[in-house]
Formats: sequence, C-alpha cells, structure tokens
Amino acid sequence: MANAYPYLLLLVAFGFLAVANQYFAGASIAGAKGKRSATCIVALLLFVFFFGFRGFVAYDWTAYTETFANLPDLPSFFHADNSRFKTEPGFLLLVATCKTLVPNYLFFQMVCTLINTTLLTLFIRRYTQNLPAVLVLYITMSGLDFSIDLMRNSLSIFIFLNAIPLIEKRRLVPYLLVCLLAATFHTSALAYLPMYFVLGRRWNKKLMAVVLLAVNIVCVFRLPIVKTLATMAAGLLSPTAAQYIDTYISYQAQGSSIGIGYAEKLFTGVMLLCYIDKLRALRETNVLVNSLFLYLAVNLSLSEFRTISVRCSNLFVFAYWIVWLDLAKCLYYKSNKILYVVFISLYCLLKTYSGCSGSMSQYYNVLLENSDGGHNARFIYFRQHQNDKN
Repeated sequence: MANAYPYLLLLVAFGFLAVANQYFAGASIAGAKGKRSATCIVALLLFVFFFGFRGFVAYDWTAYTETFANLPDLPSFFHADNSRFKTEPGFLLLVATCKTLVPNYLFFQMVCTLINTTLLTLFIRRYTQNLPAVLVLYITMSGLDFSIDLMRNSLSIFIFLNAIPLIEKRRLVPYLLVCLLAATFHTSALAYLPMYFVLGRRWNKKLMAVVLLAVNIVCVFRLPIVKTLATMAAGLLSPTAAQYIDTYISYQAQGSSIGIGYAEKLFTGVMLLCYIDKLRALRETNVLVNSLFLYLAVNLSLSEFRTISVRCSNLFVFAYWIVWLDLAKCLYYKSNKILYVVFISLYCLLKTYSGCSGSMSQYYNVLLENSDGGHNARFIYFRQHQNDKN
C-alpha cells in the first residue's frame, strides 16, 4: 500500500499545477501568462526529478543494466559483434554513447528521461498549454511504464509522436524516415508506417460504432477468436515463429474481464462516439480521434492475452492524454464538466494506486536516499519480490 504513495503524491502535485494553470488561463491579472508558464516549468522539473533520478525501480532495469555493463564503449562499438544483445541498433548506440560519456547506468537513465521529456513536451505543446493536466493523464495511462520500465518502447513512441504533423501535412517521405528512426529503438514502431494512410482519414462513425460493439462482445464473453486465428497461423509458419506465438498466447488474462478498467474503456468509447464530430472540429484533424479508436479496438479485441493487449494498444495510448481533455471542452453544461473532471480525477487516483501498490513498485530517489539503493541490494530485492502478485 505504502509503495503507491510517491506516485500518488506526484499525481496530486500535477493535479494542483493543472488547476493553477487553468486558473491563470482565464484570469485577467498581470503576469497571468508568465504564471501559467511557471506551472509548466515546475511540472517538468518535478517530472525529471522523479523519473530521471529514480533508482533501480520496477522490472526491466535488470535487463538494461546487463546490456549497459556488457556493451562496449563508443570507440569499440562499431567493431564489436553486437548481434548477441538482440536489441535494436539505435538503442544500443545510445547506450554506448552514454557509457562512453559517463560509465554509470543511472546517468543513462537520466539521459533517456531528458530525451523522453523533450519529445513528450514538444508533442503536448502542439495541442494544449495545460501541460500539467496532460502529465496527470500520462501518468495514469501507461506513462509510468513508459518512464520506468519500457525505455526502448517509450523512445520509439515519443519519436513517432513528433511525426504526427507530417501526417497532417501529407509529407510521406519525411514521415517514413522518422518512423524508421523510431524503429531503431523498438521494432514495434514499424506498425506506424501504414498509419500514414490510415490515421488522417475521416472514418465512418457508424462503422466505428459497429467495430466497438463487436470488440466489446469479444472482451465481455472472452471469445477466443484471436487465439484460434493465432493457432491456425502458427501451423503455417516456421517452428521458431510458431513457438514465439505459442509463448505469447499462453499469457492469458486472469480473472473477470469486467472491472473498472473495462468500465473506463466502455465509458471512453461511448463518449468518443457521442462527441466525435465536436472532437474533429476542435482539432481539425482525425489523427487523435482515430488513434483513440484504435487503442480501444486493439485493447478490447486482444483482451484474452493481457501482455499482447497492453503492448499493442500502447502504440496508440497517447490519444488518451489529449482527447480526455478535449472531451471536457465538448460538454455544454458546467455541471456535466465538473462531474466529468471528478470522474476522471478519481479514476486517475484509483488506477495509479492499484497499479503501484505492489512490491516491485517500491520507489526511491538516488538524491534523497542511497543507503539501500545500491545495485546489489536492489537486485536481491528484485529476486525476492519479482513474482509477488501485490
């Protein structure tokens, strides 16, 4: 339970800054614009402090530290056999560069945080001036994973986020080049290549409603459609590919498919369909609306396999960070806006608390505490708690 407190405090801090930012946006006082900018600066400093100076937290640092320790420095990088790392070349080059500058893994973590923060900020500032509010939604919707565990994925996704204007401006070649750059950090970014021809289109609302209805039925009744298709496909592929598919489909979701997470997706899907015309008019672009639709469709249709569902749908989770704010603008009555904001705020707190209460979420900051934060001590803690369920 106590493990969730640092994350909740961060969320509440961003929430207060978001309220202050919104207040200064409508205030007719001297220096309101500067004070609004100050809330964004404070939020970014908190963000970098919390994630950039984190210690060995969560799961994936064990794999990243091993890569960091065994990868040669930059002068030897291009002459060594790096294929044994089975990691994308762009990420390996970044690791080697950081290791050459400062041979300390925590420095590498900080560099990744600064890169992600810069790319994320560039994305956010194109759509809203209330950066703290977006960070609240970012933390809630996969942002903690991006900023702590999924370092390769986050770099590739954040690079793609800054290619979205290229879709809107219909610049195919630069868009493809940026996506290929993103793929050098995580190959999942290759899925963005065909999105140039998809995300910018105005999709039929009735067809979207039918698809969302279908994937909700698949999720609620746990229809094994994907598993059946994957099993059939495995029989047509090589033994290695078939084994890879079998491994992933073995990670089936446990427990009931109906819960607060499903209720949120159902709510978001209904709101999306009800206000889709206003959302499109608000941004004069279809990219964010279509991305949110894809997130819901992919997440719900693959819900029988939790790992696959989360990994695939996370490619489009960024739409939540903006569209949830836009939905508040689409509501006409002030009372409805207040109810909506209260619902989203409570959900953010509950989801963060639930997701960060486990042993592996235990947070510490290297600037504040160092006695039990060494690599060896944290590795022992990791081995003791990596299989804990809460």
